[in-house]
Amino acid sequence: MDYEGPTGQATATAQAAAIRAQAKPAQFIGNFGMYPGNGDTSGVGSGPSAATYAASGMNMANEDLYPGSPSYKNPGSQGGTSTSPNIRSSLFVLPIDRATFVTANLPAGDLHIPYINRFNNFGNPALQNSGVTFTPGATPNTANQMLSRGDFSAMVAHERARGINGVHLLDGGVVGYTQSQFEQDAKDGFTFAPFASIFAGSNPKLATLDTTSKVNGVVASNESTGVVFSGVYSLTQNDARLAGSSGKLALLVSNLSGNTAALEFASKIGGKTVAGAPYSINAGEHKLLEFAGTGLQWTLVNQALVFPDADRSGVGVPEPVAMGGAGIFALTMLFRRRRSR
Repeated sequence: MDYEGPTGQATATAQAAAIRAQAKPAQFIGNFGMYPGNGDTSGVGSGPSAATYAASGMNMANEDLYPGSPSYKNPGSQGGTSTSPNIRSSLFVLPIDRATFVTANLPAGDLHIPYINRFNNFGNPALQNSGVTFTPGATPNTANQMLSRGDFSAMVAHERARGINGVHLLDGGVVGYTQSQFEQDAKDGFTFAPFASIFAGSNPKLATLDTTSKVNGVVASNESTGVVFSGVYSLTQNDARLAGSSGKLALLVSNLSGNTAALEFASKIGGKTVAGAPYSINAGEHKLLEFAGTGLQWTLVNQALVFPDADRSGVGVPEPVAMGGAGIFALTMLFRRRRSR
């Protein structure tokens, strides 16, 4: 559902009760912006608590993962309170963080299907530097700061590896960005092959729900470094690239800061130490690291740049007119245009 405004959630809760009273009630019910957000540090204020979510009548989390939304902290360069090193890293990391907290709080058996898009600055004047648009380069410190199409796909891949079950698309939010491109980019991220192959096998598990990492020798928040890693592993799947392996691990590492980062893994993953660190990630890169399990460690068997798209010059707009189209893929992937507000 998409009930918003001061009475929106009360209406959604009443509607959920009416749905459940039917002879054949819906199995899962959710409403835009309702999710268990305990501990979420991505926003300017606290989101719905786990208790609020439990009382809402919903059993499907539908948080807003909208880069540029006023529900997120803006970077300090734009007068906000985020510690992000630049605009693009705040656009990228904060929605991933929010998805992470929702996964951590979600009751067993509930679905996790966020609303996502590439950009949406509706109601956020800090990211409207040219009328209602966000035009990279129009004002100081904004050049090359819009998320590229590759960045968007990578963001969805991170969110998939942090527990979302599907995505609900809004509009792409970038001038000239077609609906078909938007849908394809989201699909490319959600079905990222190295993750999908492990998810399709036996005993897949999320590699991390951490919102900190060890970058350049210091453990710091993903928000403050602009660096995030996410992944999927299995201790029962074998990697044919290394004889006698016991386990597979795929990690996606992204660096949206303006500087090269050296990433180490401070914690074990699945009880195994990640060998070979630190790993160098250049500014603006997304890198795949694939490992095979050998004894008590993960041994690197492949690394490659992925989602290579450096065009971060797109003009961002709030909730543009949709261009139509509908489809379903993965576990749940719904396309529709939200009603105007």
